[in-house]
Amino acid sequence: NHEFLGQLGTESFSKAASSMLLGEDNLAFKEGRGISCHSWSGTGALRVVADYLTRCAMFKDFYMSSP
Repeated sequence: NHEFLGQLGTESFSKAASSMLLGEDNLAFKEGRGISCHSWSGTGALRVVADYLTRCAMFKDFYMSSP
């Protein structure tokens, strides 16, 4: 029996993390326009964000440190 979270993760954790990161008064979340999701690791999170920015926001260049 594998009890994995769905793609959006735990709603209470997502709300708390978004509030901590963006502030409790963030307009996008107050208006229901904001969304957050969990990722499988720090590197995985960066990959998800890079894919989103490439496909939806038309970003073309990304800079990474080594390491």
